[in-house]
Amino acid sequence: MPYTEVKIFCPVALSEILIAELAYIQYESFNESFEENNNYLYAYIPSKLYNENALREILARYQLESQITYETQTIAEQNWNAIWESNFTHLVIDNQILIKANFHQIEQTYPYAITINPKMAFGTGHHETTEMMLKNLLYLPHKPQKVLDCGTGTGILAIMAALLGATYIIGIDIDEWSYQNALENIALNGQNHIQIAQKSIFDIEPHLVFDVILANINKNVLLAEISQYAAHLSANGFLLMSGFYISDLPDIQAESEKNGLTYKSHLEKNEWVSVVFQHISK
Repeated sequence: MPYTEVKIFCPVALSEILIAELAYIQYESFNESFEENNNYLYAYIPSKLYNENALREILARYQLESQITYETQTIAEQNWNAIWESNFTHLVIDNQILIKANFHQIEQTYPYAITINPKMAFGTGHHETTEMMLKNLLYLPHKPQKVLDCGTGTGILAIMAALLGATYIIGIDIDEWSYQNALENIALNGQNHIQIAQKSIFDIEPHLVFDVILANINKNVLLAEISQYAAHLSANGFLLMSGFYISDLPDIQAESEKNGLTYKSHLEKNEWVSVVFQHISK
């Protein structure tokens, strides 16, 4: 599957908001973070989804067209692995979780080690949202048994849940590339009991309930799906969400509380947020 690389020259102060705007219209990045090099911002999207009018609309929204220029190029699928491999470094989170690719040689040991070959799928731990989701999952007050990972991407959160002792795990994603990549990473980590399906939350059987539901997507999708997350959450179960900014938290919280969920805590890094809600039984 070919991808379109959009190289945007813009003021540094504007790059963060552009990242959020582009993420909402399905832009991705090979290292799970939009690459920033001086005043250039690189964003990637499957070529079949690239819409120049949508891009121009976002740039015009800030009335800074004279300060923003961009150029595009198509990256063939067969070239992509070399690109992300050259940029993917190993990561250690809280001295607890090691995230590495299979070509990394790491001598030091950690309580949890995850091997991820991300290709084009979202989720290597390098982006603030995935890092905070991993932390929130790690420090939940009880170990999850049944876990649903919505928008599983590389499968990294599902794999972490397995390392924490979850016995029943389903990872879902509507993207074919993510589906295939998650299957590969699950095999790499020897967690073959994790089920991966190419579907959305709306396709989950109504009777299935989970102790923990994970959703690292974006604000618009989360708001549309929170009611479904709540419907599949067990009594006293936890919903962990990320993929949005701190300014979006009130909207996320309001929708969650409307669906019977109680705010517990949130982490924040570089304006990104990961929040924990609980379905408290009465």
